[in-house]
Formats: sequence, C-alpha cells, structure tokens
Amino acid sequence: MGDIEFAGGTVRTSGTWGIYNHDHHVTVSGGEVYATGTNCGVYTKNGGMLYITGGKLVATGNSQAIAQDGSSYTRNSIAGTGWTNTEGTEGETAIPINTDGEQKLTYKKVQFPADPVASVTSGGTTTEYTAFSDALTAWNNAANDATLKLLSDVTTGSTISVSGTKTLDLNGHGIKYTGGAGETSSVITVGNGANLTLNDS
Repeated sequence: MGDIEFAGGTVRTSGTWGIYNHDHHVTVSGGEVYATGTNCGVYTKNGGMLYITGGKLVATGNSQAIAQDGSSYTRNSIAGTGWTNTEGTEGETAIPINTDGEQKLTYKKVQFPADPVASVTSGGTTTEYTAFSDALTAWNNAANDATLKLLSDVTTGSTISVSGTKTLDLNGHGIKYTGGAGETSSVITVGNGANLTLNDS
C-alpha cells in the first residue's frame, strides 16, 4: 500500500479503522472522519507518518480519533482541542502544532475549527467567519464599499437589511431564508439611499 491523501468527503467507522496505513504515510487536508465504537479514525503503523493540514477528526465512545504504534508520529499544522489519554489521564487539551518534528498523538477526540462560511472585506482587510450571523453583523457595521463573500451555502432566519454602499458576492453559493412567508417577507431589503451590488464570482 502506498501513501494515502484524504482531502474531502466523509468517512464513518465503527469497530474498525477509518483510514489505516502500514509503513506509509497518511495526509489529512480536508473532509471529516468520524469514529465510534472501539477503534479509531486514523491509524498509522510501522513508521508511517500522519500529516494533518486541515479537515475534522472526531471520535466518540471508546474509539480514538488518532492512534499510532511506537514508530509512527504525527505532524500537525492546525490548532484544535482534544480529549486525550496519552498520559493515562482524560481532559481537554490543546492539539500541539508541530510541522517538522516527531510527536505522538493518541487522541480519543479531536475537534479542529469549523470551516468559514463567509468573509467580509473592508478597508483592505478580509476577515473570515464561521457563523453567517457574525459575518452579517460585521458587514452591516463596516464602512461603505465593504464586501460580504459567501464561502458556502448559508441559512438566515432574518431579513438581511442593507444600508450604505455594500457588495454581496454569492461566490457560487446561495442564501436560504427560513423566516416568515408572504409578500412582506424578503431575504434582502435595501434601505432608502442605500446601494447594493450583487456579484457571483
């Protein structure tokens, strides 16, 4: 078996390994791995390295998100929190970032930050948000010419009110409105004297 690269999609496992590699390396750069039962999401053995540059690894019950034998190590490039039994104790701990050294990570549960759903660009600075409501607030409070750009499909239960001069870039995604129905309900309203530019890059 050669190296494995997992960049997207979802792996769910119960009672066996979700991603297993013997002698070779595993790279997780995206997607989601969920482990339940008694085994683990990603297991490397006999010198195989685990490289984490993205994605989400979650384990519940007696399973583990990451497990390695004595000659395998992890190089992790992103911050996260986990429930570890590496030292025989359990509790929340930081997942160490280590991109070039050797570290042993045996975590029962690993949770990396959620992917951003939107970004706001204002005054030459772009900030990403994992909650669409937070992005809307920042966009509404920003100066004129601010741009709200979708990074995924989003949902809102309230009408989006636009003031000033703003740009909404759908970026190939959509906004699902879950608020009221009828002629008085709108996904977006543009206030008096306001200007909205709608793009889809």
